[in-house]
Amino acid sequence: MSLILPDINAGRVPDIEKNAAKAGIDVETARNFYKAVSDKFGQMDRKKG
Repeated sequence: MSLILPDINAGRVPDIEKNAAKAGIDVETARNFYKAVSDKFGQMDRKKG
């Protein structure tokens, strides 16, 4: 989470492959995690608007 949060806060799409390698996790796991987080943030934005 700490690897992708700066990009999310800046409105950028994080480099999933690079961050997965840094974290030592499977790329597919990292993609699924990012999707879950981005879906949640998207839902939060819709609730505000």
